[in-house]
Amino acid sequence: MMKISIVSITFNDGKLLKRTLDSIHAQELPPGTDIEHIIVDGGSSDESSQIITEAEKAGSIILHREPKGCYNALNEGIAATSGDIIGILHGNDLYAHNKVLANVVDTFAEHSPDFTYGDIRYIRPDNSLGRIYSARGFKAYEITKGFAPPHPSLFMTRGTMQKIGPYKEDYRVAADFELFVRLFLGKTTFSSRYIPGPAVLMQTGGLSSKLYSRLVTNTLEKRRALLENGFNTSFGRLMLRYLQYKR
Repeated sequence: MMKISIVSITFNDGKLLKRTLDSIHAQELPPGTDIEHIIVDGGSSDESSQIITEAEKAGSIILHREPKGCYNALNEGIAATSGDIIGILHGNDLYAHNKVLANVVDTFAEHSPDFTYGDIRYIRPDNSLGRIYSARGFKAYEITKGFAPPHPSLFMTRGTMQKIGPYKEDYRVAADFELFVRLFLGKTTFSSRYIPGPAVLMQTGGLSSKLYSRLVTNTLEKRRALLENGFNTSFGRLMLRYLQYKR
């Protein structure tokens, strides 16, 4: 029996959270696979509260936590998992189709990577589909230029999560990038596998998508992530990624 754990963090996501849950329940898993779903709620006061109650009745594990940032919520949720494979699905995103988790499980069973990653597609506020952010052809050295695979497409084995350690909670928007630095370029060597095609439909409008946050805060934090892991770079060099953008 293989278990895959999915962590969803949420705060007043309302109907979007219901959409997230529906996409999880629609997953068609291979025989012998169990799913564990953990919701970390930062104190929602809108209709999310009723949706979370219904999710608990349906089998989701609910953690109510005082808001301390999204990376703290992710760490809290991951710490509560018991699955062989761990993934995340934020409370306003959804899986791109009903075979996403089956593809992930099959990839781990066949190739035994330490972690996998794939593509995502953005959803605009009017629910129309936006561009695809693809990790096809991604090379580890691109991390030093500020590029990384889309974070919502990441799945890791429990052993990898234990070795790599938690997200750094003193980052505002780039702790996911810092985690990728450790995964791809850290002192411990991990094996990875790219899974083609969009895995997650990601809602636009999050903190990291705001202009100042994307251009300045995100770039400064990516520079910090590289420096803290032994890679010298500059703010200007990382800003060049917007001219070199190819995904």
